Amino acid sequence: MDLTQLRQEIDGLDQELLALFLRRMQCSENVAAYKRRHGVAVFHPEREAEILRAMTAKAPPGMEPYVREFFEALLRISKERQQDLLESEE
Repeated sequence: MDLTQLRQEIDGLDQELLALFLRRMQCSENVAAYKRRHGVAVFHPEREAEILRAMTAKAPPGMEPYVREFFEALLRISKERQQDLLESEE
C-alpha cells in the first residue's frame, strides 16, 4: 500500500469511529437523563475504573497505555456532556 491508500483507509476508519462516537454519546445522554430523574451523580469512580481495567486488559501487548488514554479521554468527554445536560436542565 502507498501513503494515499493508507490515508484513505484511515479516513474510512475515522468515519466509522465518528459514527460509533455519536452513538456512544447518545447513550451517554440517555444515562444523563436517567441520572437526572433518579438523582444519581455523574461521576462514579468505581464504574470508570472498571471500564479502564476491562478495556486495557483487552489491548494487545504494548498498546495498553494508548488504549487507556483513549478511554480516559472518551470517559472525560462523556462526563462533560452529561454535566452540561444536567446543568442546562436545572
